[in-house]
Amino acid sequence: MKEEKVRIRQATLDDIPQMVEVDQRAWWDEVAFTAEHFESQIRTYPQGVLVAEAAINGRKRLVGTICGLRISSALANSLHNWSEATGNGYFTTHIPNGNVMFGANLSVLPEFGRKGIGDKLFGHAAAVIVRQNVPYLIFGGRLPDLAEYNRKRIAEDLSKVTGEEYAALRDGQGRILDDELRFYLRQPFMEMIRVLPEYFPDPESENYGVLLKWHNPLYKLHLGWLYRIPLLGRVIGLLGASIIRVLV
Repeated sequence: MKEEKVRIRQATLDDIPQMVEVDQRAWWDEVAFTAEHFESQIRTYPQGVLVAEAAINGRKRLVGTICGLRISSALANSLHNWSEATGNGYFTTHIPNGNVMFGANLSVLPEFGRKGIGDKLFGHAAAVIVRQNVPYLIFGGRLPDLAEYNRKRIAEDLSKVTGEEYAALRDGQGRILDDELRFYLRQPFMEMIRVLPEYFPDPESENYGVLLKWHNPLYKLHLGWLYRIPLLGRVIGLLGASIIRVLV
């Protein structure tokens, strides 16, 4: 599959069966989104639900999804877990003019991993933030190698490390040890805020989540008033979104 054959677009209700398939294969039964989840998300905030569509042997197929919602800064600053932020995945916490975007999910079919699809999805999600002039995105990343790392330590008669300690570890080349955390932190304008225990039912991460923040670099230009001029605001949003998709 060539990367240029992958198109990122807004999801529709007709996409739901394939979206469910992607999520079930990317995650495990206890946490994968259902058709009811996706329907609620699309009906609540359609701009925040995107899919990656690939042309394979002349047929179109969904190979990835990314979902987000807008929440208040008060909720963002006080949240403890994923369910609290997303209304258990139904986006009941969405506020149309919320000043924080919360990333609820990023899923890619396993056989399409490491092909840049996650990067493309994230880039287009970031473009939505720019178009809507939202200051920043927060989301909880996983630490999927933590449990295996601790199993090895126990086998060597060493004590387990906490999620906070693990997130700070580096390999021999000075890179962040965890592959998924490294993926997120290589995105421009990204920073790690804190590690949250019992963030999400995830045995591989020992239920830890890493709260991450992506700053909208164009928001700092204080162009918000221009967005209120209908045509000019749309042009600025589209241009900014195009720039972000290149940078991210």
